[in-house]
Amino acid sequence: MKPDLFSRLRLVRSRLRGRWYAWWYSPSTDAEGDSSLRRRWDAHSALVMCAVAAVGIALGWWVWWQARPQLIDVGSSVLAEGSPPPLPTPTPTPAPGATPATGSAPPLVVDVEGRVRWPGVVLVPAGARVQDALRAAGGPRAGVSTRSLNLARPLADGEQIVLDPDHPTPSPVPTSTVGKAGISRRPVAVRPSAAFPINLNTATSAELQTLPGVGPVLASRILAWRGAHGRFSTIQELQEVSGIGPARFAVLRTLVHV
Repeated sequence: MKPDLFSRLRLVRSRLRGRWYAWWYSPSTDAEGDSSLRRRWDAHSALVMCAVAAVGIALGWWVWWQARPQLIDVGSSVLAEGSPPPLPTPTPTPAPGATPATGSAPPLVVDVEGRVRWPGVVLVPAGARVQDALRAAGGPRAGVSTRSLNLARPLADGEQIVLDPDHPTPSPVPTSTVGKAGISRRPVAVRPSAAFPINLNTATSAELQTLPGVGPVLASRILAWRGAHGRFSTIQELQEVSGIGPARFAVLRTLVHV
């Protein structure tokens, strides 16, 4: 019959106790021949052994702590001992005769009309193209082609872009003039017509679209204002039409009459 669990536990305990006594005590025989057990280690030796064990544990922990993985900040430059210092970053010098920039160029104000998602005035950075202006206006509507426009053409401040594949408008003249500050300015292209000046009270939508910067949308706004007020009494009333500001009125005032 195999011994049960408690019998095995008692057997293990007795063996451990025997090994403990064998390690801690040693048998000795006195002068009379009587045998007894004498401690192998006294209290002083036990303290020394505990101290050595503590020092060994501390030393092992220190070695483990020094060998642990560490995070290194790669953003800071780390130089090996004896390596030369890094060279300073060269500072770009302006070219001879170049005018230093005092700040970033102001954004361009462009009027995007026609078959776009959000027609109206948008702001685009200096040097933007027609494609950037269309993107700022939400892009063309579904199914509308942009082949009537030159998407790679640079924009000018105060320009109007009309996306109307049925009535394509010619691009402005690409010639440029240089102002006093060295800024290239593109003139507004005036569509050739022998009907100038145009009568605001009798002009049709097609005649109004021959004016510079006037597309189908702005022409319909002028006709709507005329229908709502009866007629234009003065040229200055043209500024009451949405989309005609002081800059655009300064160009149109010499090309229209009442």
